[in-house]
Amino acid sequence: MDAFCIHNGTMATLTIKNLPDEVYAALSRKAKHNRRSINGEAIIGIENSLQIVRPNKDLQLERINKLRENLPKELWLTDEMLAESRADLIRRSAWIHGADKPKKTPRRKKKGKSSK
Repeated sequence: MDAFCIHNGTMATLTIKNLPDEVYAALSRKAKHNRRSINGEAIIGIENSLQIVRPNKDLQLERINKLRENLPKELWLTDEMLAESRADLIRRSAWIHGADKPKKTPRRKKKGKSSK
């Protein structure tokens, strides 16, 4: 299996001293053209000059989906399940802080036969 890394969020800071005005102006123009911040454009420029390849997001998503397929379906959480859990947590929190006793989460109606 191919390995891939998820970044933990910590990054270094770089200060550039004595940057010539014409370099800054060119960087600023390029950033504006690419709809990036000057900092973002500088990072892209440094990565390109050092031939650093950023991970392909589509490829990473494909790998994640393949890994997910091997998980038991019981471990999958749907948006609906998360919303129900969040609503239940809010109700319970309100009760703890003095509101009326929380009501049970209503059961979802099963799809299929309707009673007319």
